Amino acid sequence: MAGKKLLLINPRAKRRLGFVIDKDSRYPPLGLAIIAALTPDDWEVVLKDENFEDFEYEDADIVGITSFTSTITRAYEIALEYKKMMSP
Repeated sequence: MAGKKLLLINPRAKRRLGFVIDKDSRYPPLGLAIIAALTPDDWEVVLKDENFEDFEYEDADIVGITSFTSTITRAYEIALEYKKMMSP
């Protein structure tokens, strides 16, 4: 049996891309990296950060999405896409 896949997503804010607007927001959130590090070795872990690459749906056994207030709308959009694709 193949290992399971964990997909961790950091959505982008619609008004700006990257972490360059102010010096306090230049660093990505570490929550997803911590989850990735704590995930058992038999899981494939994929980190997607929309600040650096466009998100495209991909199958996964578990999807984790982090968010700031400024990115919550995009996080909901991604979650809805997964809900639609995974519903019977």
